[in-house]
Amino acid sequence: MRPTTDFVSHLEQWLTTGDTLLVCQDVDLNVNDFIELVSKISLRVTPSRQGLFSQVSYEADRDNALAESGLTALHTDGLYCTQIPDYGLLYCVDVGKQSIPTVFLDSSQIVAELRARGTLRTLEQLVGVYGNESGQVTHDIVGVHPRTKKPILQLGASGLTENVTVKTPSALGRKEISESLGVVYSLLETAECRVHRWTRGDVVVFDNHRMLHARGQGTRDKERRLLRIWMSRRS
Repeated sequence: MRPTTDFVSHLEQWLTTGDTLLVCQDVDLNVNDFIELVSKISLRVTPSRQGLFSQVSYEADRDNALAESGLTALHTDGLYCTQIPDYGLLYCVDVGKQSIPTVFLDSSQIVAELRARGTLRTLEQLVGVYGNESGQVTHDIVGVHPRTKKPILQLGASGLTENVTVKTPSALGRKEISESLGVVYSLLETAECRVHRWTRGDVVVFDNHRMLHARGQGTRDKERRLLRIWMSRRS
């Protein structure tokens, strides 16, 4: 299998390309070594609530209603962080019994469609409100990519629309908010996503600002295990 040092070298090269998705197979990822090595390139690990890395599994997400259904909605990771992580990394420890995939969608495709429908201006007035240990943090639903400066979507799960408000009080009513978000989630349901079917040792790194992701369709699989690490570029 490919050692962690080789993978980090490949990751460092990939960062210069501006690509949104990196897929590597047959990697023997030592998490502690990775965290140490990645600190020597242009990245830093961004802690989640679970620490420097976390587990993605049915057991880890058992209190999540979406996990109960065996799937998650397309979303941006780390919205409860003050600064949204630049990249997400997923590493397959155990593919499980049902080989449930992870799907990825370039949100710029949805932005273009929303602009064409005239919905983007409404969405640009909305912010999502997310809780963390320090209280609450807000992020624009339509954000700006920190490197390309182009508009992107910053979305939580579709069941969290009650946590969306407006930048200017009384600018929009709850009905307008729900209708505009409904257009977004309707487009997500029919969008063509990139599907990654896991094998043990796969690593996928994705641009967390531009790429929405979700667990694919499938029933609950208690043996499926992915490791997740968030990263951001050094200032």
